[in-house]
Amino acid sequence: VIFGSVKFISFERACEAIYSVYPVLKDTTATTLAVSLVAGGLAGSLSSIVSQPADSILTYCAQSSKNYNIFEGCQIMVKEEGAGSLFRGLGSRCLWAGSIIAGQFFLYS
Repeated sequence: VIFGSVKFISFERACEAIYSVYPVLKDTTATTLAVSLVAGGLAGSLSSIVSQPADSILTYCAQSSKNYNIFEGCQIMVKEEGAGSLFRGLGSRCLWAGSIIAGQFFLYS
């Protein structure tokens, strides 16, 4: 839910920001598609950043043999592995999601 919500909101805001700086980009189909591609990439990356901690905690809890709830899992994960563990794998996820979401919004436009 978080990923999808952030994806659509940030895509719209990114498009608005780009068009406010470069209104001429609305004039042709090619430039409109380029804006959708860039805004989609930004939206996918931002969605990944926002949802990564929750996904990391869920994965940690699922892999644990002790059947932790979300709050216990988060506490133990941060205590044992540090706060950075909440964002482990973020770079590759941003690259993947940014590419996929950019393509989705490009095709949608």
